[in-house]
Amino acid sequence: MAPPSTAPGRSWQPILGAVLLIAGLIIGVIAVVALTQPSGQKSTTGTRQTGSTDDTAAPTASATTAAPARASVVVLNSTAIAGLASTAAADLTAGGWTVTATDNFDGTSESTAAYYDSADPASKAAASALQAQFPWIVRVLERFAALPPSPIVLVLSAQY
Repeated sequence: MAPPSTAPGRSWQPILGAVLLIAGLIIGVIAVVALTQPSGQKSTTGTRQTGSTDDTAAPTASATTAAPARASVVVLNSTAIAGLASTAAADLTAGGWTVTATDNFDGTSESTAAYYDSADPASKAAASALQAQFPWIVRVLERFAALPPSPIVLVLSAQY
């Protein structure tokens, strides 16, 4: 007795099944990667951003408005954490800002704040730009008398 023959035209079904299975696996892997990294960026929750910028982005319609000038910054440490002002200064410098001094602050600060010089109209916009670039800066406020003269004085808290 001769072995049963396969029906003509059905030899492609196992190959098609294997191709569909592989395609499904590839789509599944892509979906898992897309869901775990939705925008290709790291989450800023609980971390500090280093302030890096992407200079390769194409100009948009809002590019016609001039970006606020980057004012010089004095960084003050209001915590007992040694070297915190220097660490923050390095982050700011890496982000394109000019840090003119680092020191300790004798007072306390509930949260990290950028204080601007109210006599210099551009310093408020620069302080807001600094906060936008570094989300760990919680507040932007007018500079008070106990702070050194500078367009922007950054007072660090333990939350930095």
